[in-house]
Amino acid sequence: MPLHMEEEYNFPCAVLSDEAAASSIQSLRLSSCAFHPTSSLGHLRRLTCLHLSLVRITEEGLLLLLSKCSVLERLEISHCSGIICLRVASTMQQLKYISVSYCTKLQVVQIDAPNLCSFHCVGFLTEISVTNSSQLKNVDLLGALSDARARLPSIIGNVESLTLRSSYLENVNFPIPMLPSKFPHLKNMEIALRCEARAFPKSHDIFSLVYFLDACPILDSFILRVEEGAIRPDAPPQPRMASACQ
Repeated sequence: MPLHMEEEYNFPCAVLSDEAAASSIQSLRLSSCAFHPTSSLGHLRRLTCLHLSLVRITEEGLLLLLSKCSVLERLEISHCSGIICLRVASTMQQLKYISVSYCTKLQVVQIDAPNLCSFHCVGFLTEISVTNSSQLKNVDLLGALSDARARLPSIIGNVESLTLRSSYLENVNFPIPMLPSKFPHLKNMEIALRCEARAFPKSHDIFSLVYFLDACPILDSFILRVEEGAIRPDAPPQPRMASACQ
């Protein structure tokens, strides 16, 4: 629905109460509306892709919706401010990709999907937990660089590709202490530093990020991207470097 409507559009959940109609849907994308599913919601037996953007839905409503999506493979949620905790149950056996971005009130993500391969998250969360993470190979986190030590060990045991991106709103502290755990399967790592230079005292050194290398024994590539605004004007000139690999 258009973003600038005089009244919020309420998606008619009754159309999904009919089992025949609900079971015929393979992909569902809702944007700029309110969605309040009830217990009469039909089983979305063929739904493999669900995308919610700018949707006003409660945490309980989302949990109910997901319980009806037994074969879901791809879940994308963005700009849904009514969700505080996202829980994905182990019954979602086919789920392979989850993306959560710009959900301002979201604090906790708990995932128990045994076949999850990729997880993308943009936001400042207090807790991320992934149970049964043996298939999780790709992780992309924005806004998680400052507390990477606390978040990563619990979700990255089998990850092969990791991207960490700081946010302009994030207060990154350098140097980052040594990570307490090894990442034995990590092959590709990228760190993108977007913070503004004035946020860093002179004693802080972005190259302390190489501590990550000691935690990755089989790393093939390490890419450090630093925006021009993150370099202090009083810093000595540094050679341009697109990637570093040691």
